[in-house]
Amino acid sequence: MQRRGLSADEIDAYRAEEEELRRRIPPFVIEHFDRLEESGKPGIADIGENGTCSACGAKIPESEIEYIKKNRNIGVCDSCFAFLYIAH
Repeated sequence: MQRRGLSADEIDAYRAEEEELRRRIPPFVIEHFDRLEESGKPGIADIGENGTCSACGAKIPESEIEYIKKNRNIGVCDSCFAFLYIAH
């Protein structure tokens, strides 16, 4: 099966959408995410059902998990500094 690449118009549309989304996010968040990604580390990771960071495996304190759930928010891993979210 042959994969089709994106057209120049599709790439431009994705870039425009990314720019618009980045404008909605506070600059310090984007800078932190980009810094992690540029260093080869994940900028975002989910908290697995076992309560660990999917990027580094560190155990996330239950209080942090409850805060994220209650506030429908994100956290930051104390070990690898990736932004944390709950996918389930």
